Amino acid sequence: MNKDMREIQSACAGLAGHQESYISDAALLIADADLRRDAEYENKIINMEASLSTMSAKLKVKIADNRRLMAQNNKFRDMLFGPSSEKSDDKDDKPDTGDADPADPVPRGGKPNLDGAAATPDDKPKKKRGLRGRQKIDIPQHLPRDRRVIEPINGTTCTCGCGMRKIGEQIIERLTYKPAEVRVIEEHYPKYTCRTCDRFVQAPVPKRAFDYTRFDDRMIAGLAVGKFADFLPNYRQEEIFKRAGIKFHRSTMGRLMTQAVDALVPLHEALDADLKSGSKLFMDETIMPQLLPGNGRTKTCWAWALCRDDRRWLGNAPPGVTFRFCQSRKGEHAEEILEGYNGTLQVDGYSGYDLLP
Repeated sequence: MNKDMREIQSACAGLAGHQESYISDAALLIADADLRRDAEYENKIINMEASLSTMSAKLKVKIADNRRLMAQNNKFRDMLFGPSSEKSDDKDDKPDTGDADPADPVPRGGKPNLDGAAATPDDKPKKKRGLRGRQKIDIPQHLPRDRRVIEPINGTTCTCGCGMRKIGEQIIERLTYKPAEVRVIEEHYPKYTCRTCDRFVQAPVPKRAFDYTRFDDRMIAGLAVGKFADFLPNYRQEEIFKRAGIKFHRSTMGRLMTQAVDALVPLHEALDADLKSGSKLFMDETIMPQLLPGNGRTKTCWAWALCRDDRRWLGNAPPGVTFRFCQSRKGEHAEEILEGYNGTLQVDGYSGYDLLP
């Protein structure tokens, strides 16, 4: 109760014994109203404190939920993309002192014996001197080698005038790299004629996979490998050729890729028929976005894979896989792809395969 309330209560108490009845009744009414106002004020303070405590508790719960969701998000991100290379496990950051942890039945850095009474440190093979901290580089033997013999600077004649004998040599191997080299194949077709019988002879142009083009088959195959195997778009390959002084426009590369696809269609059909001739196959489908020209968006399409791999079961048929691009995931695409196949098909639980006989 503040000072003003105390003054009002004391004044009302003094007027309560006044000889006039209406004055004493008014004093009682004022005192009662002041008491009610004081109770309401205290109730408001109590309600405000209770609301503040409730909001503080709710805030703590929200913070705990946020931390839990962040931990789950980080865990799912690591499961999907793998742990970050800049982070290391806590167990790797802590030095191994060899002391046993009371909560750990197996001491760190050791292996328990049969009776579990003692532990011995791990016998890890040490790296050879000169290889510590570095990974060993295995150089394949099939790579071409440029043999260079480096003789001593002062020759092989001793200061006494005698010739030195070779007792051995030290061989040092170094991997080198030569960027892709673009060459020009210049084919000459001599023309011969006989002046007596008026006969003309010239060798015919050999058949190629891609006719009526100034690009060799190996050039087109290299563009296809760079685009579809090494994931190099046409504009990046254009920059690579530009560094070599060759103007090779990306539109030309796109036209050559179209010709390459047309040339590979018979090979795809032959491989597909060979896969269907087997007794068991595996089939699955995955999402493949398709760019919609003009609006800058993509459409969700599907790539259906038909696979055979019997290497783990020592099968005679070589492994192989064919892909089929489709606009949707309907089961009718599976029926179309498997037309003419009679055998065992291994698939997942997708209901679209229920249409197959």
